[in-house]
Amino acid sequence: MRFSDGIPARLWIALLLGIALIVAGCGQIPQPFRPGEKSGRVSNAPGPSIALVVRDIDGVDAAALTGLTDSIVRELQRAEIAATRSAIPNRYQLVGDVQRLRDEGNDTILAFRWWLLDPAGETVDSVSHTLRSAARPWVEAEPRVIAELAAQASGHVIRLVNGDLPVAAPPVPEALIALGAFTGAPGDGNQALADAMRKALERRGLVVGKESDASRALLELRVAVAPADRGTGRVTLLWLVRDGHGRKRGRLEQQNVVPAGRLNGRWGDVAAQAVAGAAPDLARILEALADRDD
Repeated sequence: MRFSDGIPARLWIALLLGIALIVAGCGQIPQPFRPGEKSGRVSNAPGPSIALVVRDIDGVDAAALTGLTDSIVRELQRAEIAATRSAIPNRYQLVGDVQRLRDEGNDTILAFRWWLLDPAGETVDSVSHTLRSAARPWVEAEPRVIAELAAQASGHVIRLVNGDLPVAAPPVPEALIALGAFTGAPGDGNQALADAMRKALERRGLVVGKESDASRALLELRVAVAPADRGTGRVTLLWLVRDGHGRKRGRLEQQNVVPAGRLNGRWGDVAAQAVAGAAPDLARILEALADRDD
């Protein structure tokens, strides 16, 4: 695979990941009850993965929510969950709500809340998460944007339906993860990489603040460009992870060879491709550090 401008995507290689990460061990965690574990009044009902009624999603922007409901049903069906919008009695139900949390430039941050109800209407479990969307396409219910949001949200919903949610964490301050200094990139690289990383982390349900916010995890980036052979330059991205006390807890280095001067202007898709290669591992480290209390 190559970038649209001809830069090989496969060359954004993670060379080193040194993680000083403390993960608390835990024993078997009780899961929410599964079908057949409730009282006799619903014991004959099929489980939620066998028959699930998806109710109309509530919240803001009615046109978008109608499309989102249909798309969520399709995503669940792809995951072999027999979801339907038909109001069938004595069935488990999925209830959803979407609100606008805040606007950031041309984007909006959407707050999702999902509830799984048993056939008697009692809450089995619930899950909350946030997603970023371009504001106008969301309001105008553009099918591509709605489908992308449904695909991103479906992972949370599927875990809810299958009873695979982790034990809920206690409420915490919003900005537990912060982006620190992004330096050294030519052109608009520092800002482009920061914007791309923020979006990538928020797609994974993480709430990202600014360096000035109180946080338990901080992500920094150092970019260096050095001449290489035959009119090319070698770009090095060094991601640094620190805890809330400023102690270094991990590093991830990426390199790529690009045409000389290619990155002196707009980075565009190059920033998105670079971040895509680093974000999954960095998100896991940052989330683990943010969950710690010390």
